[in-house]
Amino acid sequence: MIQLPGSITQIAYVVDDLESALRRWTQLTGAGPFFVLAHLQFVEPRYRGQPTDIDASIALGYSGGLCVELIQQHNAVPSVFRELPARAGGGFHHWAVMTEQFDDDLARYREQGYVIAFSGAVAIGARFAYVDTVADLGGMLELIELTPPVRGLFDRLEKSAEAWNGSEPIRRF
Repeated sequence: MIQLPGSITQIAYVVDDLESALRRWTQLTGAGPFFVLAHLQFVEPRYRGQPTDIDASIALGYSGGLCVELIQQHNAVPSVFRELPARAGGGFHHWAVMTEQFDDDLARYREQGYVIAFSGAVAIGARFAYVDTVADLGGMLELIELTPPVRGLFDRLEKSAEAWNGSEPIRRF
């Protein structure tokens, strides 16, 4: 069962090489298996208010009840993944919170003075927004719209981790 809406459900890292990072993560942490979404298709992506043509791949896996996301950006366009972290090799980027009140939560962050650094939707129809909380939290906060398809996806990923015997640590969607 995914974390309750409003609680941190995911921690994400930017990496330079997704395949090697996945091998390190599974070997060193035991998280997994990881499911790779190569060249994720974003719907109407916007970086700091402007349309963007970002090309990125992600991998999602679980460690206990926490989802771990690894992100590799393939092109050189400006993006939230190029902003953080600045050090070579990547590192921590954001936490994610699932929400059933996406618009209300987004408005609440804006009212507190936070800007939306990256937003859009994914093919299964759920919206996302990266709130720039770096100055206060040291990373960004991603809001993920919790729709039935999103709940189903994360439930399937978590069940795969619960049943995982260590074989096939890297899988494709």
